[in-house]
Amino acid sequence: METVLISFIGKGRTSGNGSGYIKTKYKFDDKYTSDETAFFGSALFTYLKSKKHNIDKWFIFGTKQSSWSELVSLLDSNQRDKEVDDLYYKVFEEEQKGISDKILNKWQECLNKYIESICLIKVDPMDFKVYANMLLELLPEDEISIIFDMTHAFRYMPVLMAFSLMYVNCFKNFKGIDVYYGALEMGTNDEKPVVKIDFINQLFSLTTSYEIYKNSGYFPSLLKNMGVDDSEETYFKLEMNRSIKREIEDLIKKIEEEELENGEGYIKKAASNLKNEFNKMNKLKYLDERMLERANFFYEKKQYLIAMTLLYEAILVKAERVFEIKRGQNETRNDHNSRVKRVKEEIKYKLNKNLKDTFKNLEYARNSAVHGEEAKCTQNILECKNKFDELFSNSKKVYNSIPEN
Repeated sequence: METVLISFIGKGRTSGNGSGYIKTKYKFDDKYTSDETAFFGSALFTYLKSKKHNIDKWFIFGTKQSSWSELVSLLDSNQRDKEVDDLYYKVFEEEQKGISDKILNKWQECLNKYIESICLIKVDPMDFKVYANMLLELLPEDEISIIFDMTHAFRYMPVLMAFSLMYVNCFKNFKGIDVYYGALEMGTNDEKPVVKIDFINQLFSLTTSYEIYKNSGYFPSLLKNMGVDDSEETYFKLEMNRSIKREIEDLIKKIEEEELENGEGYIKKAASNLKNEFNKMNKLKYLDERMLERANFFYEKKQYLIAMTLLYEAILVKAERVFEIKRGQNETRNDHNSRVKRVKEEIKYKLNKNLKDTFKNLEYARNSAVHGEEAKCTQNILECKNKFDELFSNSKKVYNSIPEN
């Protein structure tokens, strides 16, 4: 797994005599205190190295007038050569009016001799898209641990970066995001506190897993982020149309226990929504009712093939149950086909012409879609959403028209 540090470097506040930038010491939670620096990123980098964190890549974003020269504080004054000092003064002078790409590239090459991971990225402060584009281009494809320093630059730039990270996470393999802020406006004159915002990482994971659940119905990762483990098998059984009432009751109990122990309001909201869905599911007595419920769920999520298939099977299962067409204990493939044929015959026999025609169209549409076959009689249904919507709605009437005993 690669660790990527992302920092911003701002213009800096000049000291009273106008001869340099305001410097301070930063104090971390574990009592580590940095050397004086005007750039929090250097304090964070040094701190992470002291804790044996290997930084594989360090992206530093700034504008043409950012205080790039402050990066010299990363280097030991006793070890850096004359080239560093000469170039430092050029960078310092040029950044006052706007540093050129040529000088910034030379500065990066010079710093790379001492810190191989460093990458200086000059951006236009009004280019809002650059962060997502650069992250997609520069971040590796392997597992990534992100450390995000949101201290410097114009206030909106770290905000754009945070949202860009949320988007880029869809395409890269993030394994966590640690967020740091060097609070220059807090603390004493001698030391400023470092705020590690762990909650952002938790909220990020919770948001991602809830979006997955909301759009696909997959709940194990959401439950894990709420403190409830071991629900993967239950979800698998649900997808395989197994009877899982007891397992769902156990999950509801675990969610309620977690709420009592760690009942933060933001977690309660997600837990409440999930519990409502679980309770609704467990109130359904029969398999066909659960299949219809999930057909509606996937239809709302625009997953039309899954929705249509579940609705079709729900009609067959309900008809088999209501018309008491028994399954053989040692049923063969031929027996199964014969039983399904009898179910379909009962449906066509018991329903009126409109409902029978609807079921016939649903069956043709389902078979054509699943097998990718051409079927002229269902072409409009499979190629026109309005026609499909009409079929789906009418097919639910077929299900509801099968009389309960």
